[in-house]
Amino acid sequence: MTNIPIALGSGMGTEMTVGSLCGAVNAAAMIVGYIKGRESNENKNEARGYARELMSRVREKFNSEICADLKKIK
Repeated sequence: MTNIPIALGSGMGTEMTVGSLCGAVNAAAMIVGYIKGRESNENKNEARGYARELMSRVREKFNSEICADLKKIK
């Protein structure tokens, strides 16, 4: 694995500028892609299943993945 460039996450934590998907949740999905993602279209995309599981667990625990909702419950 190569090093993840710092610039990749520079936009995270800003509610993606519209108050929607939580930056931490989005960053976690990006990390899943980095770790489990495929190197070409010929390979199976395992990252999607892991990302779905991540989103499912976030929704199950917090009832939302929306930044504004998550901030309300801290």
